Amino acid sequence: MESNTIRSSSPKTGYSATVEMFLEVGGVRHDVSHMGPEFLILAKPVNCPPCEAVVGLSVDGRLKQWPVKLTEGISEAASRVRTAKAA
Repeated sequence: MESNTIRSSSPKTGYSATVEMFLEVGGVRHDVSHMGPEFLILAKPVNCPPCEAVVGLSVDGRLKQWPVKLTEGISEAASRVRTAKAA
């Protein structure tokens, strides 16, 4: 007899981390929806020329920030933003 129940192999802790991500350009913060190696995806893309910026990642209130270069700038036409390590 088959069971229609799906079993989870991970324990149920009831915990979910609070995560916030942003890109700060010229003192203005932009919400980041996804982050990966050498790219970000902005929730609402804007136009911005190539420049230096700061990426922020907060997990449960613990904020980490690091400088990046926006080598191709930001375009309203594309939500994906290329980043490079700032010197």
